[in-house]
Amino acid sequence: ALEYFIRSKNINEKSGLRSGLIASYNNIGNVYKFLNDIEHALENYKTALHIADEMDRKHSQAVINNNIGHVYLLMGDSKNAVYYSEKSLVLAKSIGSLDAQESAYFTLTNTYKKSGKYKEALSSFENAMTISDSTGNVAKQKEIAELQLTYDFDKKAAIEKVEQEKKDALAAAELQRQK
Repeated sequence: ALEYFIRSKNINEKSGLRSGLIASYNNIGNVYKFLNDIEHALENYKTALHIADEMDRKHSQAVINNNIGHVYLLMGDSKNAVYYSEKSLVLAKSIGSLDAQESAYFTLTNTYKKSGKYKEALSSFENAMTISDSTGNVAKQKEIAELQLTYDFDKKAAIEKVEQEKKDALAAAELQRQK
């Protein structure tokens, strides 16, 4: 995966696609974080954040700030973990991004828990779960609406079929009567 993200970064650099560079550097950072290469993860996240800041890409800024916060959490640096995660949360709230808010709250939950701030951890966890529940309900409502549309369509098709069969039967009867 790392090789492909680096290729993508190189293509975006040659093409001048700065928004693609944000995604490439963030993805490279994700891979390095997964590989527990924290230094390279942080370096790539900060590069992605720099570009996102220059382009004023709020959602990207929120996501990347939270990723940086998570790296600091892994490093045991609670102060910076809270700083970047709270920065992420403020940005996410400003644009109404529930997924970014939820992620920031979960990072804050883990940071507070790790630093023994259990009251703050519980509060962050409750906020994350509230968002999770609401986004889950939205998904369920969408699923129900899709099922209702499918049911309505199938019902309409069945009624039309029965009506057509009645017309065909009447036409056949009329033909028989005329013979």
